Amino acid sequence: MSVYVPESELSADIDPTVAVFDKNPALRSDLVITTDPKDNTLVDIKNGTCTLVEGTDYTVKDNVVTISKDYLATL
Repeated sequence: MSVYVPESELSADIDPTVAVFDKNPALRSDLVITTDPKDNTLVDIKNGTCTLVEGTDYTVKDNVVTISKDYLATL
């Protein structure tokens, strides 16, 4: 999965840089990523060639991106 932003001299930072999703239904949880965008703007999030749908597959609030456990369970 990749997060794309327009070109900038300063690269955005994300935390965590690596995450694990448990497909066990009892242990599933959304993936929460904190960003430091610097001078960048989030354009989209892709899984390979598939672009995730904001509001369905993920949400953005302030500098926090939350990828839905429902989306992750389909992978």
